[in-house]
Amino acid sequence: MTEPTPPEVLAGILARWQRREYAELARWLPASGARPDPWRTPTGREVKAARLHYRRQPLRNFRILAATDTDPAAANVVADLFCVVGGELEWQRRRYRMIYLGPDGRPRPRGGPDGLWVPLAVYAVALPPGLRA
Repeated sequence: MTEPTPPEVLAGILARWQRREYAELARWLPASGARPDPWRTPTGREVKAARLHYRRQPLRNFRILAATDTDPAAANVVADLFCVVGGELEWQRRRYRMIYLGPDGRPRPRGGPDGLWVPLAVYAVALPPGLRA
């Protein structure tokens, strides 16, 4: 079995957000800004913080656009997110900085034993200008 690529890992994480699986989001995308640690079980406080953070913008749909490798332990993945903000559907484009971590929480070259791709940082990306008729 081959290991999942950074876009596949991110698609799984975004699907968890879409399904409102807040305990898994607390593990993969901590609302507190701390480094993600998918190997440990989040505390009730961390799950509550993730629920409060991600429930504000329910994710309706997403699309992975592009992935680029930047070095042996990192990659960038760009995704379009369609979230409900203030009752309106909003299109957002984000770049996820994915890093390959070992169980010790340290970056290691991709393909190492027991490593996982984890989103380390998220950046807003400008949307393309509207089309003119």
